This record gives sequence, C-alpha cells and structure tokens, in this order.
Amino acid sequence: MNNFHHFIVAALATHQEQVSRVDQVMLRHKLIEIGDLAMIEANSSSFDRPSSLA
Repeated sequence: MNNFHHFIVAALATHQEQVSRVDQVMLRHKLIEIGDLAMIEANSSSFDRPSSLA
C-alpha cells in the first residue's frame, strides 16, 4: 500500500462516526475509482516508483 492509501484509510477511520453509512459507501466507491485512475496514470507514466514495485 502506498502513502495515499494509508492517508485515505486514516481519514475514513477518523471520520467514520461522523459520516452516514450511505455516504461511506459512496465515498469508498469514489476513492476506488480515484485509486484505479492513479494506478493507471502511475503505470503509464515515467514517475519514480519504489523498488519494491519495480
């Protein structure tokens, strides 16, 4: 997992009690979409990846 994912997980955990169940599901789906796009962009670009992912 990358730092972005850790940040999202921490943010969800922190605000979980303040966000309704429906909003949590919608947010999670949106984050999955964003994560997929980020992965695609990372894999198709020449940006430096950690050696563990090489």
